[in-house]
Amino acid sequence: TLSSQIMASDPDSTGISLGSPCKALSMSPDQGCLAVCGRDVFKIVSQKQEKFEVVQTLHHGRKQNLTFSSNDVHWHPHHACSELVASAATNSSVVVWNLRQKSHKHQQSILEQHRRSVNRVRWHPSESSLLLSASQDGCAMLWDIRIKESCKLMFPRNQNHALDARWCPHSISEFAVSYNDGSVMLWDARKPNECVLRLDAHFEPVWCIDWHPTFKNVIATASRDDTIGIWNIRNDSGSETKSDTAGASTTQGWEGRRDRTEASSSSFRKRIEKK
Repeated sequence: TLSSQIMASDPDSTGISLGSPCKALSMSPDQGCLAVCGRDVFKIVSQKQEKFEVVQTLHHGRKQNLTFSSNDVHWHPHHACSELVASAATNSSVVVWNLRQKSHKHQQSILEQHRRSVNRVRWHPSESSLLLSASQDGCAMLWDIRIKESCKLMFPRNQNHALDARWCPHSISEFAVSYNDGSVMLWDARKPNECVLRLDAHFEPVWCIDWHPTFKNVIATASRDDTIGIWNIRNDSGSETKSDTAGASTTQGWEGRRDRTEASSSSFRKRIEKK
């Protein structure tokens, strides 16, 4: 896999210049390639013989349509749909790319219902046709890529920017969205008219959120207020634990290995439940 090759290779041989600033990346389901995007770049990168190699250039430069200019990218997690990549465009579009498609520069669908720049796109972990997006217009949208004309569900527009969106790994219908006012809202796709739960997590924008892979009620938040939070969202008392960070947090993730995840996070859970 790409990750194991990087770990085993010489550090000096694993870098590559893409010619423009990169804002987001996502790994293919077979872990052999990366989709890398930015305002002026969108490329597919693989590693062969311990060296990175650009295998597809979907966008490079400033002269092309703004649907190529992206804030976020997510490779479809299903092996059966591994040719599909979603991107969050700076011009308010959600773009579905088909890497096997030859026409229209690999753009399979351009979904245009957001009013402002899209910040996050996430494929559903089990329903292969569903795609979630969050935008500067304060709205989260659920798309069925089989229906190109409009989104499947729209979740009420918030006066603040929607910055991140993550499907809950323990529920087929629930997801969380973080906002510019420091809040996090839990939504259920079966009840789109009002949020299931609102968490006033921080005093400043919550840049990113992540569900715990094994504790179904625990979610992590990272904010511009220099703190991260670990929350038990099903606890009526709203219990939480917070840690200061050296600067504003823009990305986070749980430890990858299952055993290490449970070991390192059980102390958080105990601290949460005691409060």
